Amino acid sequence: MKRAKAMSDAERTDSVGKPVRNKILLSVSDAEYRRICPHLKFVPLAQGRILHAPGKKACSLCIFPIGGLVSIVVASQGGRGVEAGVVGYEGAVGTALTVGLSRSPLRHVVQIAGNGFRLNALALQSILPTTPNLQMRLSRYAVLQWNAGRADGGLQSPARAERAAGALAADGTGSRGFQHTPHHP
Repeated sequence: MKRAKAMSDAERTDSVGKPVRNKILLSVSDAEYRRICPHLKFVPLAQGRILHAPGKKACSLCIFPIGGLVSIVVASQGGRGVEAGVVGYEGAVGTALTVGLSRSPLRHVVQIAGNGFRLNALALQSILPTTPNLQMRLSRYAVLQWNAGRADGGLQSPARAERAAGALAADGTGSRGFQHTPHHP
């Protein structure tokens, strides 16, 4: 197996040499990335694929998209789905796992096909204690997603979404931050 490169954002790869272009994975230190990398598996994300469904089964994966878009969908009072946000190369799906939850009320559906890296729940839980920067970034991203899925269907102004994303990106460490992919209906 090839050793992971972690020298710069442009050169960071997984253990088989696939480029890692996810902002969260690029933002962690090289030491943390070396702990994460052996557990990452490259996955295609086909349009229409449901990555997580509320109430059906426990979240088993955290997925870091590197291309395409994943919709965050919440059930409205009428039982219909409402798109409350999107996840792209800046974020992750399955972030409920990082805050100790095994289920999520949010549905995640691939809207634009792409690729990503998956990390299974057991691997994520085992590495989080030794990767505090990853844990902090995923927990912050989880807050953003949960805010999108709040009781009013997550419908909020683009300016409010941008302010929330800016607050998450401003971690005060001077590290390579991430940006939220804005969703403008």
